[in-house]
Amino acid sequence: MRRTGIRYLPSISNRIQPGLLMKSVTFFLWCSISMMMSVTRADVFEDGMIAFEEGEYTKAVELWSSLAEQGDVQSQIRLGIMYARGNGVQRDGKEAQKWFQKAADLGSAEGEYNLGVLCENARSYDMPADFEAAMMWYRKAAEKGHIEAQYSLGVNYFRGVGVPQDNLMSYAWM
Repeated sequence: MRRTGIRYLPSISNRIQPGLLMKSVTFFLWCSISMMMSVTRADVFEDGMIAFEEGEYTKAVELWSSLAEQGDVQSQIRLGIMYARGNGVQRDGKEAQKWFQKAADLGSAEGEYNLGVLCENARSYDMPADFEAAMMWYRKAAEKGHIEAQYSLGVNYFRGVGVPQDNLMSYAWM
């Protein structure tokens, strides 16, 4: 007997191993939840950017704090900047350093560069300046292609700050 219209497809559930079906469903659910969480995280970060741009610094700090605690590098950097400048929080070099360090520990060139800036300008935060540490952080970020770190490295080689004065190295990094 010939069937017309939609072709008959035998049920595939008879051929799939029960363990494989459960793993597939679990993987699908995990991917779906992960995607929803990343969208939520991006939305919260963006809300923080809007608050910052509108001068609502306290709100930006609140939004970014939860993300930063969860390991969001961009939020960690933004919080570090907020503490370094005193936007929405009391100006605090040690707290800024904490957030930049967390970002640097996750491999962020921006976090490393900001640590370099903080080490170089630590006196303005009533902390001792550490030019050698600044150069170390600038170099780490510069080697990852961070342009401002490369420039800072070149300037400090030219001036002999934190490293012996070296015009050739200065030229190479600038």
